[in-house]
Order: sequence, then structure tokens, then C-alpha cells
Amino acid sequence: MNASFDVAVVGGGPSGAIAALRMAQLGHRVCLVEKSRFPRRHLGESLTPGVLPMLASIGAAHGVTIGAARVESVSVHWEREATQRRDPGARGWLVDRGVFDAALLTHARAAGVVVCQPAAARRASPHEDGWVLELDTLHGATRIDARFLMDAGGRGSRICVREFSGARVHTGPRTFAIHGYFRGKNLPTQPSLEAIENAWCWGVPIPDGSYNALAFVDADSLRDRSASTETKLIALLRPSSIGSAIANAALDGPARVVDATASIHACPVGLNWLRVGDAAMTLDPLSSSGVQKAIQSALAGAIVANTLLRHPEDRALTIRFYEEHLSAASSRHARWAAQHYSVAAERFSHKFWRDRSAALDEVNEPIPPREPVSASSELRVSAAATWRDVPCLGAERVELRRAMDHPGFDGPAAFLGEVELAPLFELVPPRFTLTEVAARWTARIPASRALAIAQRLWERGVFEPT
Repeated sequence: MNASFDVAVVGGGPSGAIAALRMAQLGHRVCLVEKSRFPRRHLGESLTPGVLPMLASIGAAHGVTIGAARVESVSVHWEREATQRRDPGARGWLVDRGVFDAALLTHARAAGVVVCQPAAARRASPHEDGWVLELDTLHGATRIDARFLMDAGGRGSRICVREFSGARVHTGPRTFAIHGYFRGKNLPTQPSLEAIENAWCWGVPIPDGSYNALAFVDADSLRDRSASTETKLIALLRPSSIGSAIANAALDGPARVVDATASIHACPVGLNWLRVGDAAMTLDPLSSSGVQKAIQSALAGAIVANTLLRHPEDRALTIRFYEEHLSAASSRHARWAAQHYSVAAERFSHKFWRDRSAALDEVNEPIPPREPVSASSELRVSAAATWRDVPCLGAERVELRRAMDHPGFDGPAAFLGEVELAPLFELVPPRFTLTEVAARWTARIPASRALAIAQRLWERGVFEPT
């Protein structure tokens, strides 16, 4: 196949499929290249509650939970006492990634994306009008031309092109996941999270009846070359309840080791290319939100790519936005992960926990939320709140919006809960109560949301007593 496209996406996981889908919805001719046949097993079988609403917003939720199971509770033994974290709404899901990923590709095809699978992207070469992508397919070598290239090939992407050069920067201690799929009787039916002396463990029941048991460790725990990967996995899990659960189960396939280090790519975007998903940034696996972050990255990346293609006058602004967007997300998550590791570090003195909680010393602590304020208390806007224009994601392009700088936020805030702040603050008088300012905002947003935003601004110190 020798064909021309506006956009070529390399990688058919969640980030690649959603990036391709959104670019097609924005009116581009899109080709997606995936080297593996689907269905395939893949880590990241748990979907956090935010995944389905995001997919529904772009018409891609149908069929993705076929055969999936709802998460009603998670067994957690992180602090000194074990607990059950229950979700009465059972909003999370456990999915077969083979089914889930294939469903996303089906949505991409339905949107007009041309899918080349299985096909390996051997090389991407720039030319005057874009890129030549050389592919190895079942029918031999072929090539496609594209104006824009999106790398969704994961942390180990090997697209060979000078413009894609640059290093991955670790944003957390080196971490590896050693895992295997087990089959047996009486395996757990809900996920388990557990901290042990030199690692943390995660157990996930898979809809096909298997159970994925993982241990997240540092490199020192894997140095024994005389022991097999299976032996290491069993030994690491043995002190945990997950180890007890699989004691009479058998491995269904080989045990594997994968890099799970949090990282960010030093060179995530250029004039006619960008990275999305794990190719751009990986988060500490403690969040268990890899699929959600991949989809968020793809949705943002599609808007960035669309802006670079259709609004070349805004290229510098758009590139700066994407770089800062990734950096801010990485920093926020590093702080979150370090805070959670520090809790387990109070139980265990092992270097594994000290290294991961030490990151707290490298980030600024956010201002803690205030206690609720009386609805009749007179307030004003803090003098520390200032405004400036910053690039933000719009519906189809990156554009400048007024944003607030204040110590209560991690960075400039143009939106809260998808509501733009600047138009609301045009309606704020010098002195007011929460009830009064929320009433003014109901001309633009629902009353319940108006009051929630007003309370959030009080909690963060943007509103203060007169």
C-alpha cells in the first residue's frame, strides 16, 4: 500500500486509537499502524471511573466493557491496618485488554481511520511536505506518506528518525513490575493492593478467569541471575495476601519483567510530529490509572496536532503549551505518588520506600484546603490572585485564555471543573458571600456547580475574609 494521509499514528493501544479517532473526527485523513495482532494480553486491565465518561464524550464507549467486571471494592493493606475501599456505584471496571483495545480500534475504523495491522513501522523519514513511513507488513515492505506523525508506540518506541531523538528523563526511582497470570480455584474476585517490606503488590482478577499478580520492585530485587523470573515473582509475593491467594494456582504463561519507571520524554513535540501516551510520559504505576492517562494524553495530543496542522501561526505557542502541559502533569503526579509512598515508609524502613518518599523533598507542598465557611461570611478576592493569558486546550485548537495565578493552585488556572474562570470573575463584586457570588454565576452555569466552584475557591484561598 502506497498512500498519502494527513496523519500517521504509530501504535494501536488506547492512546494511539483515541488519537487517530479524534484526528479523523476533526476532519483529517488518518492511518494507524499497529505491529501486533489483536486480541493481545496487556498490562493495565483496571479502568478508573473517569475512563468511560471520556470515551462517551467522543462516541467511543460502546462495546469497550464487553465481558468486563465492575469493581465494587478494593482490598488495601497500605497502612498498618488492612481496609476495604468500597465504591457503592461500582464505577471502575476490570477489562480484558485484548477486547478493550480491539473495541477502541473498531471505533477508530468506524470514524474513517485506515488501520494497518499487523504492520511494523521500520523507519520514519522527513521530507519537504511531511513524512515517509516505511512499513513491514505480511505482504512485504510498503510505505505511506503523511503530513503529520504521531508516536503512540509506548515507552519503548523505536521509530528511527533524527527529529525524534532525545532522552527519556526519569521522574522517579527506577521501578520494575514483575508479574504473571495465574489460574486456579478460589482466586480473589476483586483487586488487592498491598505494601510489603521491599515492594508493593497488586492483584487483578481478569474477566477470562485468570488472575494477574504483580510486584513492583527496585533493580536490587531482580539481581539474582541464578533464579528464574517465576521463582523471583513467587518469592516476592509470598509475604503478601496476594501470595497466599495464588499459592495453589498455576502460572498461565511465562512470568515477565517490564520497566515501570515514571518518566517524561525530553523531546515530546515538534512542528509536524508529537508523542502521546507512554511515548510522551509514564506515571508511577501506583495510580493504577494508566489507561485513563493514555486517553487524556491522546485527547490533548489530537488538539495540539490539529492546531499545528491548521494554524501554523500558533506553532510556537502550541509547542510550548504541550511541553508545559506534560511537565505539569508529571510534577503533580510525582508529588501525589511520593505522598502515598511516605505513608508506607512509616511502616517499612527499606530503601525501596525511602527512595520513593524522598521525592517529597523535591516538590512544593500545596496549600491545605480550608475548613468550610459560613454562607453569611463576607469575603473578597485575595490580593495574591493575578491574571495572565496562557495557552489552553480549546474544543479544536490550542488558544490563549485568561488564567489565574494563585498559591492555592499548582499552576495558572483557566478552568475549574471545565468551567472557565475569567468570565465568572467579571461578575464578582468587591465584597460578597458565597451565596451571593454563586447566585450571580447562575446566569452562566447551573446553581449547584456555581456554589461548588465558589466553595472550591474559598478552600484554596482565592476567596478570603474581608
